[in-house]
Amino acid sequence: MRVPGVHRLAFDTRRVVLTLAIGDDTHGLLSGMWLRADAFHIDMTNGRETDDPRRLCKTLTRLAGDGATVCLTAREKTHAQLRRALDAAGFEPALGTSPGSLTARFAPRWRVRCHEPPLPCDASVREAIVIGAGLAGCAMSSRLAGRGWRVTLIDRHASPAREASGNPVGVFHPIVWRDDSVAARFTRAGFLCARHRWRALEQAGHDLESSDAGLLQIADTPEDADALAAAIARFAYPADYVQPVTRTEASRIAGIEVARGGWFFPHGGAISPTAICTAQLADVSDRIATRMNTDVARIAHDGRIWRAFDANGDEIAGAPVMVLASAHDAARLAGLYGHRRASCAASSASSTRACSIRCAYR
Repeated sequence: MRVPGVHRLAFDTRRVVLTLAIGDDTHGLLSGMWLRADAFHIDMTNGRETDDPRRLCKTLTRLAGDGATVCLTAREKTHAQLRRALDAAGFEPALGTSPGSLTARFAPRWRVRCHEPPLPCDASVREAIVIGAGLAGCAMSSRLAGRGWRVTLIDRHASPAREASGNPVGVFHPIVWRDDSVAARFTRAGFLCARHRWRALEQAGHDLESSDAGLLQIADTPEDADALAAAIARFAYPADYVQPVTRTEASRIAGIEVARGGWFFPHGGAISPTAICTAQLADVSDRIATRMNTDVARIAHDGRIWRAFDANGDEIAGAPVMVLASAHDAARLAGLYGHRRASCAASSASSTRACSIRCAYR
């Protein structure tokens, strides 16, 4: 869906990763990224960077891998400036330029970087422990395993999703607010990522017990309905992402008379949290070692390896990376006693689910 923000799509079992950055401020989108790109394609025809191409090209220098190509689609009157800026940044002209665009290859005549993007751990090891087999823990285990990591997943129950994530049904949808706040952008990214991943699981034959009728949200007041309708129009959200609806339209969608209008998410809906967890683990079962019926009493770090221990002091597993996805118990394991903010932050990783999936009892 063409909505503002950064989208990442993987193809050919992650051998090709496409990062799409959509927005008016090209430099602002690129400046917040840490990556090594093999190729760029930038549409500058509607952006705000044509007045200062040097700034954009300098940012590309920070992100470009050795020999990376860049294709800039821009107004013809800016081509001369762009050529000079590309040359000054270490890009040399390349063949294959099409009308209205410039193509270049990154081949600097001098050293342009002092260091590579920072890595959180020894990437050569690629092993992790995940504690907690709910929505957060299973999603983390699945995505790490999908990137080639070996994962040990530990949970005190006999099967995944036995606590908060074990509710019989949940609803999923992004959040739309009057301003494009951090929370709105976060849930939008999470919703689109989760939807993409869940569709792949269903195509692989997993039944997620999901609905396909969309999700209707009724506004608290008529004023809220009008304000959100104005925001949806202002941000130019596509109709397959969200649609403002009047009271009459909402009643038709719901099949019953409703009190107010609101907004409709065509690709929102209901889903089984337990089915999601089960499918995610089954899809990469060859790279995930599960240790169920195992309670972690404490964790420790020796400066290189994180280790998990049971109540008898025996080591359960060790790895350079450890992920605590056990809601409120994460604060206990991390030794965050008495720190209310830390406790809330630790629990939010599981309760927010990264895509505004809200569980409810039937």
